[in-house]
Amino acid sequence: MMRPQKTNLMLRPKAIAQISGAIVLLLASPIVLAQAPVVPAALSTWDIVFYTFFFSALVFYSVAMVLLKEYTWLTYSVYGLLLMVLVASLDGTLSVLFDGDRWMMAYGPLFIGSVTAGFGFFHTAYRIEASHWLAGLKPLYRSFALLGLALIPGYYLLDSPVPLYATLNTLLLLVALAQIFPPLTWTEITPEQHRLALIWPVATIAFAVALYSFHFLGPGFDRPTLDFANRLVLVLHVAHLFSFTGIAILDQKRARQEATRQAEIAAREAAEAELARERSERAYAEAQALASSRSRQLAAASHDLKQPIAALRHAIDAHRSEVTSQQNERIHDAVNYLDQLASTYLELGNDGIDGTDGTSAELERDNAGRETVSVSLLLKTIASMFEQDAAEQDIEIRRFDSKAKVHVSPLALSRALANILSNAIAHAKPRQILLGCRFREDQLRIEIYDNGRGMSPEELEAATHLRQRGAESDGSGLGLPTVIAVAEQEGWPLDITSTKGSGTRVSLLVPAA
Repeated sequence: MMRPQKTNLMLRPKAIAQISGAIVLLLASPIVLAQAPVVPAALSTWDIVFYTFFFSALVFYSVAMVLLKEYTWLTYSVYGLLLMVLVASLDGTLSVLFDGDRWMMAYGPLFIGSVTAGFGFFHTAYRIEASHWLAGLKPLYRSFALLGLALIPGYYLLDSPVPLYATLNTLLLLVALAQIFPPLTWTEITPEQHRLALIWPVATIAFAVALYSFHFLGPGFDRPTLDFANRLVLVLHVAHLFSFTGIAILDQKRARQEATRQAEIAAREAAEAELARERSERAYAEAQALASSRSRQLAAASHDLKQPIAALRHAIDAHRSEVTSQQNERIHDAVNYLDQLASTYLELGNDGIDGTDGTSAELERDNAGRETVSVSLLLKTIASMFEQDAAEQDIEIRRFDSKAKVHVSPLALSRALANILSNAIAHAKPRQILLGCRFREDQLRIEIYDNGRGMSPEELEAATHLRQRGAESDGSGLGLPTVIAVAEQEGWPLDITSTKGSGTRVSLLVPAA
């Protein structure tokens, strides 16, 4: 801190030149200063060691910022240099370098301190991040900076330097306090480092205030002790600034490296996703080609079936008189069912032959094929188709009539129900099969229940897979998988429950009309 001295010396051009020369001299290498052939008598070895060390720290910090290409952080180097020159003006080092110049001793601290305070406030406003709420302090600090610089012309306006030095001491204390805030706004450092960035300067400033209060208000220190106190406060203050700027820069670089690494990972994952997409497209194209081939085969087989079915119909008509009317009706129902299946498969195959995936045509056909039909009529038709087979095995088929109607594709529902009933007759060995339905909100649950031998969970799981059959089954393994495929295609919830030794229940949930 500075104790004002009364003098009638006026500012001279020569003195300004001497101050400028002193700053240039301090910018020179500390080794040159330490190895000067003639050391002034008033400049002790301790003085040379201290300023050599401090200036070397400034140079090291500045070189590090240049090597890291962090040029904006060099403002801390300038601020530290100004503080060093200010302390040198207070402890008489500058005066000794200029042959004991009295004006330098009396007014050098005022001019150098004013520049230091002005630059310090401008620097603080610059280093506070604009996105932080503390950015509201920027206008205040700029005003303090102008006030600090205004002390220089005040030298010419006031006869006594006492108010100037009093104001300058206050500004220097405030500028030291202001250095607390920039690190608090830096997002690169952690919350723990933020707390340390607050505790360190507050402790330093509290130490300085206690020290100088004891000096000015108490018995005071001798000159060497006061000089040592000034230098100690300087080292603590600048060490805080350099430490946290270094931490912020290193954390910032680590964050950039991590961001670069994440970008590389994202790019690699995107490339892998693109390769996976291309593989999927190739697999889809191969599957589409295979489906088209199967569709053509299906169309050809269905086409070949049309003529034998027609011949079978004519043969049946020719022998109509040899069978009962009930048998004749059952035979016609079965032939009509086969004819409908062949026609449907022929249409499906033709969609594939046209060179499309058949999606749009399938949707149109489904929409056009859905009709409002009586559930009783469907159940009656299906039951009549298998009535003779059931009677031959002493199986009773009981059907519960209902006035309910459903809005479905009759052929699809007939296929599903026929496979369920056929499966029950052929493999379940029941005594009775029940066909019925019940409402469930706006849907109808159609159920087929048999009291046959039933299946264990393992057998049921196997029976739902294509071409897998139970140990006691002599079927082809297509019954339940066909029902599942039809239900999935039509969007009908399917439920199959079976208990070993008790029977099986299969239900389809279809839209009610």
